[in-house]
Amino acid sequence: MIPPERAKLEELTPGSLVKGNLPDAVAELVSAKWHGSDVIEVVYKDPAGRVGTEILFRGREPALELLTAGRPWSFDGNVIAAERQLGYEPTDVSAENRGYDVESRITGTGKLRFLEVKGRAIGADSVTITRNEIMTALNKPDDFILAIVTVEGEAAAPRYVRHPFQREPDFAVTSVNYLLANLLDRAAPPA
Repeated sequence: MIPPERAKLEELTPGSLVKGNLPDAVAELVSAKWHGSDVIEVVYKDPAGRVGTEILFRGREPALELLTAGRPWSFDGNVIAAERQLGYEPTDVSAENRGYDVESRITGTGKLRFLEVKGRAIGADSVTITRNEIMTALNKPDDFILAIVTVEGEAAAPRYVRHPFQREPDFAVTSVNYLLANLLDRAAPPA
């Protein structure tokens, strides 16, 4: 078994699953705001979907663990593998804040598919989508795919939702929570 990867504060980004900030529970980070270079304020959801806020100092890093590290799966990695199986040429662009995580070139045409990847545990009730992700989906409706990777134990299976969003959020909105069941009802295997 690969040992868990200790998280650095810089790795605490929205969508990350982190162990160590809640006692005996995993938190999904919703947002992160820096206060200087050694302090970050995180908004998270606990396994029951309750929202909380915590200030984390650099000294807490040894106790924080990124759960996607050291696993036989990773959210983006499963989608990249699915895209390769379909014959596409995927690239992880998640660090570039483009409004999607994977850019996948359709072989022979040069046309691009834009995939936003969200990982959720079986039984989760919602998924948080940023305004940037929604706007990208609305601006590229035929090319955007919301890839939801559901995790149960050591298995992770991606499902694709096309045309996931119907309208633009209000200007002051930074993110929107969607009912996961409603999105999964419209999801299909990667294609």
